[in-house]
Amino acid sequence: MSTLSMSDFEVVSFLGKGTTGSVYKVRRRADGALLVVKAIMLTGYSEVQRREIINEVTVMSRASHPNVIAYEGSFVERDTLHIVMELAGGGDLAHLIKAQAGVPLGEEQIWSVVVQVSEGLQHLHERRILHRDIKAMNIFTDARGAVKIGDLGLARLLPAHSSHARTGVGTPLYFSPEMCEERPYNEKSDVWALGCLVYELCSLRPPFLASNQMALARKILTTEPVPLPAAYSMELHFLASKMLEKDAARRPSAKQILQYSPVRARRAAIRAELGLPPPSPALSAAASPAPTARTPAADVSP
Repeated sequence: MSTLSMSDFEVVSFLGKGTTGSVYKVRRRADGALLVVKAIMLTGYSEVQRREIINEVTVMSRASHPNVIAYEGSFVERDTLHIVMELAGGGDLAHLIKAQAGVPLGEEQIWSVVVQVSEGLQHLHERRILHRDIKAMNIFTDARGAVKIGDLGLARLLPAHSSHARTGVGTPLYFSPEMCEERPYNEKSDVWALGCLVYELCSLRPPFLASNQMALARKILTTEPVPLPAAYSMELHFLASKMLEKDAARRPSAKQILQYSPVRARRAAIRAELGLPPPSPALSAAASPAPTARTPAADVSP
């Protein structure tokens, strides 16, 4: 926590409610910078629950990446936790999907989301952070077109001795099969959720819909979604199907997605357009070996 207080900011507007608190657009008095403050009431929570709420600060402070909403500081005032973070002024992908009014998104726009969200997830997963609530409402854009993962309120920092989480949290429409069955899950559940997001960007609807949560879980576990519109390329169809692989062991990691040739072909250009340095081929190859027929989990090439 820092020595900041709400007197350091001027509230510009109310942006809405996130997973765990109310969100405001603010102007920092010191330099006029536009930022976001998320306010989370702590009143009525036990000490254990308070620690869980403050977990968002811990997680955000460990992440520093162009495709993850930046943490600017935090403070407690009047028994309310305030988290100060970067403003992504372009809105979220849920608004983008709604604004399409049934008109399909361009394929390159979808590939840009795939590349940038995968970059952000790779950064989080390397730091043993599971986001656990990847969905259109939690992916933001800025004025330059940069795509940023936000709302880490449900994120989990895995302890050193554990590679899986067990608590069922998040948005049921994006639940992975292992979460539906209440089995331990890892970063591959974030990849499943990214697959759901990609499907929704292509089809303008989630891959699985049902009238109640039990029926939804049954669909996720036992059925395949309707194929993506034929207008999209075979490569995009293939990657979406791999991310929605029901067997988590066969689902690619974020690192492996970034090694898929159509992603590699676009990655440097997208980074250059955003003014970011190109990815290091040597580091990428060391971090994630090229897919081979002997490693089905890494198989992300047709």
